[in-house]
Amino acid sequence: MLGRRFVFSLPLLFLSASLGAESRLTRDLPLSEAVTREVRELSRHASTIFSGQVVSIAMEPDGNAVSIRFRVEAAMRDANAGQIVEVREWAGMWALAPRYRLGQRFLLFLYPPSRLGLTSPVLGERGRLPVLLRGGGQLVPAVLIRSASPTGERRTVVSLGTVARQIAREKE
Repeated sequence: MLGRRFVFSLPLLFLSASLGAESRLTRDLPLSEAVTREVRELSRHASTIFSGQVVSIAMEPDGNAVSIRFRVEAAMRDANAGQIVEVREWAGMWALAPRYRLGQRFLLFLYPPSRLGLTSPVLGERGRLPVLLRGGGQLVPAVLIRSASPTGERRTVVSLGTVARQIAREKE
């Protein structure tokens, strides 16, 4: 169990060590072309987009699905701020490791629900962006976006407001 906790906390340690000064987190700079393409691709396939905090996780009685409830903090498509949104995922996605933990915050781009009411983030992990926190648990309105670059994968911290404006432009 201790090993599993260590593995899941490594990405958070990496993020906090690699992000640098707090001012880099909160600057509202124009999106790069690669990040703009990534947001466009994610939003094009998503029926629901919001940032929110995990408030409950439960295996459904039949064992085929996991129900994750989020309190919406910033609504961008098919959600309202303050609303509790329930996301039902196929339990097989949880076979190797927990996908969410109570209290975590994400910007989610979700596919439309299937006939069975199940959904998942668009393009797998690409549609599940962590919302970054700074010391003391204060919410930093920024997300980490991974995008392709000529030298490989690039990680960019982008303000949540900038991403929301880009999503709104995609609807036009």
